[in-house]
Amino acid sequence: MADRPIRIDYATAARNILIYEELGHTLQSLENAGVPVILLKGAALAETVYPSIADRPMGDVDLLVHPADRDRARAALEAAGYRFVPEPPQRFSPFDTEFTGEMAFWYSDRILTELHWELTPGEWIRRLVALDMEALWEDAIPLQLNGRQTLQLSPCDTLLHLCLHLTAHGYVHGHALRDIQRLLEHYDPFPWAQFITRSRQFRLRSICYFVLDATQSEAHPGIPQDVLDSLRPPTWQRWLVRHIADPRMGLAGKLTPSRPRSYLLHLAVADRAVDVLRVISWLLFPGPRWLGERYRLHGRLRPWLACLWHPWVVLWHGVRGFWEVVTPRVLRRSLAAKRESRIRESGARSEG
Repeated sequence: MADRPIRIDYATAARNILIYEELGHTLQSLENAGVPVILLKGAALAETVYPSIADRPMGDVDLLVHPADRDRARAALEAAGYRFVPEPPQRFSPFDTEFTGEMAFWYSDRILTELHWELTPGEWIRRLVALDMEALWEDAIPLQLNGRQTLQLSPCDTLLHLCLHLTAHGYVHGHALRDIQRLLEHYDPFPWAQFITRSRQFRLRSICYFVLDATQSEAHPGIPQDVLDSLRPPTWQRWLVRHIADPRMGLAGKLTPSRPRSYLLHLAVADRAVDVLRVISWLLFPGPRWLGERYRLHGRLRPWLACLWHPWVVLWHGVRGFWEVVTPRVLRRSLAAKRESRIRESGARSEG
């Protein structure tokens, strides 16, 4: 058993070598088409903040392009032999290039390449925040990869992205904690003042607070307390989020992924109540064009009919999410009450 971690490292290294070889082909294809690229998440972090690419397992490659370059990037990849693979539609996130922020491609059927033009693919999540994509591009920094020049997000924007990505996954993401820890250790001292300004600008203040507070508790106590204080949301919001999906439990691997619970979480971490109301309104009534893509409805009448029953789908998921949050606490109280009742009965019998 002692040599098991070594075998895992070699397996990770071998896969990552294949990923970087294919990534070089991808970047070359986009460079030939004149499409600038920002390398996101695992591939960028493994190259920069980890001691070796073998230390950061990767399942896919994430690339960010300008929204205006989306179609040109797709054409360049398909001309280079990549196969566009539409994913099955998810609740409130239809697979359609007009609504989502990503497309998936296979080249060798071993490694998935995801082409992004938005930082998060969930349209309704983007409506809760105020991401400025042009600002991200302006602050991107050079990255040398296999002899090719590309870009990566600035340290501040990388941390913002990790916080947003982790929240979008309901605080359940295997590598997020190590990614944040490595990032903060690599860029020491971290530009916290710029990060705070950026998080407020993008309306990600609450999202960042819950992730960083959990990170400080679980892995990185060096996060300055004044940073957390400047990001701290109201008491009621902290109570609500921790009752829906406690970030500390998520980063510790003690949360089970749940889509209905995740929907409630996204609403709970919003910085502004007006954004929550606007998103709820949009979720209930997204319009016939969106519904036609989401449910793959053909014709002119069926999308309009979907406007009648779609709100009930949203309400059903809301009730399910609420029930998942409430039920465990109700059961715990019920079990505690039964236990106390048994203790009292046992005490009464012993006295008798």
